[in-house]
Amino acid sequence: MQSQFERVADCLPEVVLEMVEPVRFNDVEKIVHLFGRVNFLFSDGKVYFPKLKALIGLESAVKLLRYFKSERVYIPRCEVALCLLRNGWLSASLIIQRRMAI
Repeated sequence: MQSQFERVADCLPEVVLEMVEPVRFNDVEKIVHLFGRVNFLFSDGKVYFPKLKALIGLESAVKLLRYFKSERVYIPRCEVALCLLRNGWLSASLIIQRRMAI
């Protein structure tokens, strides 16, 4: 199944696309929804790693940990991509409502 973020990949910030390299779009989408607007420390410490592991699973969390190597990364909220997704959803809803009215 295609991730919502995958549909708007052209509008995602570079750091988000970089996160997709080691893990799937679905995992990155979860991270952005939970940690958007946060400086996230990719370390195996007691604060960040357990939260990451609980969100996307041990295997994906370890892949990101290895990829970013204890780097602190600002995770953007991806407002443009989220706006495009919302607008697409609204357009689809209006089309369905119009068809049901006929």
